[in-house]
This record gives sequence, structure tokens and C-alpha cells, in this order.
Amino acid sequence: MSCQGSGRVMRFFIYWLSFFMLQLGVWVEHKFETPSFDQILYHFQYGVDGLVDADQSLFLNFLKNVIFAPVVIVFILYFIRHLLARKQYFEAGSKRLQTFWAGRFVVERGSLILLIACAMMLLTKVSFWEHFQQMQYSNFIDKHYVEPVNIREPKEKRNLVLVYVESLEATYSDKEIFGDDLLSSLNESTAGWASFSNFSQTTGTNWTIAGIVSTQCGVPLRPYAGILQRNEVGEKAGVFMPGITCLGDVLRKAGYKNVFLGGASGSFAGKQKFLFKHGYQEIYGREEWKALGESEFNDWGLYDDRLLQRAKKKLDQLAGEDQPFNLTILTVDTHQPAGYISKTCEAQGVTEFSDIVKCSSRLLAEFIDYIKFKGYDKTTDIVIVGDHLATGNPLIDSLKKAPQRKIYNKFYSSRGLYPNRDDMYHFGVYPTILTMLGFKFDGGKLALGVTGFGQIDPKAYSFYMEEAFDRKLGAPSEIYQKFWSGNVKLAQQ
Repeated sequence: MSCQGSGRVMRFFIYWLSFFMLQLGVWVEHKFETPSFDQILYHFQYGVDGLVDADQSLFLNFLKNVIFAPVVIVFILYFIRHLLARKQYFEAGSKRLQTFWAGRFVVERGSLILLIACAMMLLTKVSFWEHFQQMQYSNFIDKHYVEPVNIREPKEKRNLVLVYVESLEATYSDKEIFGDDLLSSLNESTAGWASFSNFSQTTGTNWTIAGIVSTQCGVPLRPYAGILQRNEVGEKAGVFMPGITCLGDVLRKAGYKNVFLGGASGSFAGKQKFLFKHGYQEIYGREEWKALGESEFNDWGLYDDRLLQRAKKKLDQLAGEDQPFNLTILTVDTHQPAGYISKTCEAQGVTEFSDIVKCSSRLLAEFIDYIKFKGYDKTTDIVIVGDHLATGNPLIDSLKKAPQRKIYNKFYSSRGLYPNRDDMYHFGVYPTILTMLGFKFDGGKLALGVTGFGQIDPKAYSFYMEEAFDRKLGAPSEIYQKFWSGNVKLAQQ
């Protein structure tokens, strides 16, 4: 290939890369608003498996708009240049000649300028600059992490139903914003349950697997150790944070049977690897539902109406066994960008996203009512929590009107629950669930979480109020890397 030909290929590639980054930035913002850089790094490292099966429409949309669209744009750009070159615009001093050469400069000499500009734009869209500011090591997690040891089991072991609802915000109940309580059915069914009115989202908790890990392990989900020490982590062997003790680990050690039911593929984002590593014996996702004969799926997986029907059957089965259990459920119908309408919701006239939220509320309320009807609530504690705040759905502009957006949460036990504060982060759910189940541990603290029930010294969670709390959580930490390498030895506080 001649030097001239090689130069043309290189220019074509540079322009494709430029428009690829431009399209990627626009696509990410449209689909996910402004994701954290940690989230993107994590999914590149652990979340690619199962992507096509998890959301085929998202994958195809990415191919069309981010991979192929830049190719078309560059071909159009070169076609316009070719047309300009054929025009007789060569009269000296004419404006047409100046226009031609200006256009040629943009095509042939401005490629690196465009590349740099598009790269800067993309880095802004994916929160790279915020990530860059957090790259200095910090002892914040090392200092405040409390290893889950010396946990005392209760004599009477109560069952647990833990429901993660996709992108569920308490904001949906704000009548001033929506003109209606979109969660009225669920709120009526859970009337009188304990709740934390200031349940906030922070670093490493703002996407689904991060919401699950942070509520079950009491730490943010971050990719640093997994990227810096991939060979040590052994991700290919299925090891997910082997150096940390989580909710499922504690419950399994206490004799519980841990079962997970999700609509989406368990392989996506390392979810199955995490659950199997941390105490879950049975995991059901898209592939398992197909094998069991389910045939109606949305882009992510099983619709919520069928998922909750399956949950009722599994609950009946577990309640009939002579073993305490933890039944964990993860819904999908309220997933961005537009949600999914199940047959049950369609039959009720659901056509738009606000109706999907209402219908999901009704389906969850029916599930709670089923638990009550069967009398399981006498021996079973129930937690309903949003996995994270909503992103990129049709109601996002309305949600942003709220002075403070908070995550939906409800806690139930027939023994009665009395919150010791209004504030809650994902990290506190871990010790809070164990407390409501009757487990005991020193100071009410586990990992970075502080239980929300019982008497607690406010100093126990004062570190939440520290300046730059979010940034400190995101900073690289030696102990956090040990969570991934499987070698955590801490002096207890």
C-alpha cells in the first residue's frame, strides 16, 4: 500500500474513532444519563458476559448508533469532499476557492483536532474527571470498615423475603410532582411498616449489581482491584470478592437456605458469580426460566407478573421445608429507558411509563398480600428496597424536580421495628436486616453499615457526615483490594 493510501486509511480511522466517541457520549447520556466511571470500568471488566442475552435491544441499538453510524458519517464526509474536489472552484481569490480549501482542511488537516475534542467530550460524559480526582489512595474505608465477626445467631430463626425493585424511588409518591401517588397500592399494602425517609445514594451504589453488593456486603462496588489485580482475583474462575463476608454468607452459616429469583440473566454484570460466592444455593434468571418453560420475555428477562407468580410458588415450597430461608427477588419491568409492559399490566390498560410504575406497585402489593394471606408474615421478615435511583426513563425530568430524590424502602417484622434515625445508605441495609432477624453484633456496626434498628450511639455513623464522603468512598483503598484478593485481616475497632 502506498504512503498516500496508508494516510487515507489512517485519516478514515481517526475520523471514525472521533465520531465513535461522539456517538458513544451521546448514546451513554441518552441511555444512562451520566454514569460513574467506576460503573463503566466495572462492566468492561465483569459485565460483558450475558450482555446480548440480557438486553438484546440495547446491544443492537449500540451497534447501530455507536459502531455503524460513525462509518456512515465518515463516508458522507468523504463523499462531500469528493464532490467539492470535482467542482470548478479554482478561480484565484474567489470565496468559492477559499471555501473549498477550508473544507479540505477540515477533512484532511483537522482530524486530530476533532479526535481530541471528541475524546474530551466523551470523558466528560462518563465522569472521568471526577474519577481522576479520586485516584489518590485513602485510608477512609480501612479506618471505618468493621469486619463481620462475632455475630451471634438468634435462637428463633425468622425467614426473610428481600425484594429489590428496579430503579424504585420514593419520589414516585410525590403528588405535587406527578399529580398522583404512583405507588399508592404498594404504600397501602405496607402501611405501618418501618422506613427510612432519607435513604440516599452514594459512590459505588448507583447501578443494579452495585446496589445488591452494597446492601449485602456493606461496601461500595468498585472495579479497582478487579482491574489492577485481575490474575489474582481469578474472575474467570468465578471468584467475586472472596475476601469479604456478606449477608448470604452469614445466613448460610446460620443454616439458612438462600434463593435468588431475578428476571434478567444471572450471567450479566457478574451477578451470578457474586451470589454463588456469597451463600446463595439456588439462582434463577432468564436462562433458568426458559428451561422451566417460561416463554414470555422482555428485552431483559422475565416480566414481573410471571416473576412474582414464580416467587409465590417458591415461597410456598420454602415455607414447607424444615429450614429457615432467605428468598431474594429482583424485578425488571421499571428498567430504563422505557420500561416493559407485562400481559397483566397490558390487560389493565397500561400504555406509558407512569402506568408501568403504578402496575408494578400493584403487582408488588399483591405479592405482599399473598404473604399475609398465607400467614407467612408471622414468621417471615420482609424488606422492599429500590436497587438505585432511576436513570434515563421517561419520567426523569419530573423526578429531578424533587428537592431530594430518595430510594424507596420498607421493612416489616411482626415483632415491630422502630428506626433509630431517618438517614440510611445502602451499606446500612446489611446490618439492619440482620438486626431485624435477631442477630447480634457489637455496636450495631458491620462493614461500613450501621443498623437502623435498636439503640445506637450517633457517633457510630458520624463518619457519613464527613466532608467529601462520596470522594473518599471512591478513592483506592488497600483493604478494598484485599476484598477482591481474598486476604483481609483487620484489627477490630
